[in-house]
Amino acid sequence: NEDGSEKYSLLSAVDVDKFTSRLIKPIQVGHEGIVFIYQSNGLFFSHPDYEKILNENLNDYDWGIELLEKKKGTMEVFYDEQDQLIDFIFDDNIGLGVASIIPLAEISAPVRRLQNISILVTLGIILIAVITIYYLSSFYVRPLKKVIVAMHDISEGRADLTKRLTEKGNNEITQLGHYFNTFIAGLLNIIKNILNMSKEVANVNENLSSRSEETVSSSNNIIINVEDIEQEINKLDG
Repeated sequence: NEDGSEKYSLLSAVDVDKFTSRLIKPIQVGHEGIVFIYQSNGLFFSHPDYEKILNENLNDYDWGIELLEKKKGTMEVFYDEQDQLIDFIFDDNIGLGVASIIPLAEISAPVRRLQNISILVTLGIILIAVITIYYLSSFYVRPLKKVIVAMHDISEGRADLTKRLTEKGNNEITQLGHYFNTFIAGLLNIIKNILNMSKEVANVNENLSSRSEETVSSSNNIIINVEDIEQEINKLDG
């Protein structure tokens, strides 16, 4: 009939609980999502929660009124004390609509897992970077810094030429340390040779000074002898 009496008489002939237990309740969307069927007047025709069937009405919710008006679409709603995503469609021919609803938390769980994985990967990269920097600092920067400090001490004249840089490993810094030690050893030999030459020069000067004193003493004696001779000659002339 035009008033739809056949439609509702058909629905009334259906055992709703049996229909729900066989066709609706077994359907699960994700882990916590459900499917329900609603009538054009907003009443739940079939719902996994049997107490809601023909008792609860979508018109009791603001989003339910919007759902009944749109007849088809997807919305985010607050239902059963949590935010949920509902996808729905209404068929005018049979006067029933089907909707699936799933908690947003369940939908966003994979995203959160990906975020957690991303955070862990980022932390892992940071940790690797820190370890790498520490490694470079230990094996390259610190030895290089020692070379710089040693060169600075030499330039300022404060270096201890008996000390040597540690030569460990087989890299450019180790080679630099080896060449630096070779340079210091050569410089130390040069200084030792200069010191030895200085001692020899000092000895020569000392000998020359001693001989000089002897020469002066001899000259004085000669002068005295000459004077004595002059006096004797003067006596003979007198």
